[in-house]
Amino acid sequence: MLGKLTGLLAALLIALTLGCGSGGPGSPGHSTRALTKVKTAGLLADGETIGAIMLTISLPPGVTVPLDPVTKEPASGVVSLVGASDPAMVFQYVRYTAPTATLSGSLAFMVLNAQGFGPVDYIGVQLDITAGYFPVASDFAISNFAVAGITNYTEISIGNPTVSVDIN
Repeated sequence: MLGKLTGLLAALLIALTLGCGSGGPGSPGHSTRALTKVKTAGLLADGETIGAIMLTISLPPGVTVPLDPVTKEPASGVVSLVGASDPAMVFQYVRYTAPTATLSGSLAFMVLNAQGFGPVDYIGVQLDITAGYFPVASDFAISNFAVAGITNYTEISIGNPTVSVDIN
């Protein structure tokens, strides 16, 4: 199931990537936030409930992940599952790789719920945009996007997820 979840995580990242656009340094501005939404409803056959979602998002220049000031890990709430029937039963693994001079940053995550997510509307990912950068939805790339059901545990890769990006 770990392999399936890894595939799921990659798919989610691809979906997030498709939601943003190109950008780069520009005139000075203020820091803003991007909310990337990945729809999960209807990804599995009728009657099957999603138990795991996995994906990776490649971040364009100037886009970072909010970090906890103490742990330096992604802050609580960076990844949220909207529509989960019992949020207390949800487990998340979120990993942020900061950009370097030669590589883009990325955010990979896996969201699990042994009871299933029910009619999940979307996964929301909060990102920070550095002043002077103006990314667009097409700048974000999603990879390794996959979901798995709780009945058959079969990982299904999603090649063309529905993604939207709100920049404010």
